[in-house]
Amino acid sequence: MMPESEAPEEPKKKRGPGRPKQDVHAVSLTITMPPGDFERLNEQVNTTGRSRSELLRMAWNGLPLTMRHEPALDEHYGQLVKLATNLNQLMSLAHLGLVTQTQVQQILSQVDQKMAELSGRGN
Repeated sequence: MMPESEAPEEPKKKRGPGRPKQDVHAVSLTITMPPGDFERLNEQVNTTGRSRSELLRMAWNGLPLTMRHEPALDEHYGQLVKLATNLNQLMSLAHLGLVTQTQVQQILSQVDQKMAELSGRGN
């Protein structure tokens, strides 16, 4: 047997180059605006929940300045996700014959009620 110091060394495995680095921001821009315009921009930031740069990009692209999302709808969204998950589980069990049609229809009616409630909020 050869001592370890005389054993032939295995070549180290070389790693690939990995992912190419991507720039998050291609270019930064500094703009100067009158204080009144800056206040209006900050008001829109507070109203819409979007960042200044996001609002400026939307305006530049001719898009309407909309809200990011309505925080009051977060609870409704969570309830819809739970109902959809429950419905998906029931449908999987229905394929095995372990669920009755009335159980599935109960969940569907709850989804319909929630959707009607949400569509009524916009009026």
